[in-house]
Amino acid sequence: MDYLKYGEIQYDGVMILDIDIDEEHIPYCIEWINRYISYYNTEINGNILFTRSDSRNIKFIIPIKYPVVTCEHYEYQPYFRIENYVVAYHYNKFSKIKDTCLNVSKFLKKNNLNAAGKPYYYMEHEYMYIIYIPIA
Repeated sequence: MDYLKYGEIQYDGVMILDIDIDEEHIPYCIEWINRYISYYNTEINGNILFTRSDSRNIKFIIPIKYPVVTCEHYEYQPYFRIENYVVAYHYNKFSKIKDTCLNVSKFLKKNNLNAAGKPYYYMEHEYMYIIYIPIA
């Protein structure tokens, strides 16, 4: 498995959508975001990332072109950044991603690196995910 150290992701303007859904609904939720973003008078301006607090709580980070007003359904942040990260590629269902994350943890330990937060995920398609793990 290949890992890249010291990448950076930076977005000027993101919508944060924090919802409780089952893991198998993540692809449908991303599809819904892509389909209905125009209702918020903005456009997607980068890759939609997501992270999770537990097995049901998913936080979507949606890079947008134009600012929006925060409401009860989402929060607007003018800036989002992950400075340094290790990236890994997962070629399976999201429900199997824990195995890939364990391999990344072994890589971090072997290379004297420390995770500095929860992983962020990007869904290339339903069976390919890119994992960004912030490092200190």
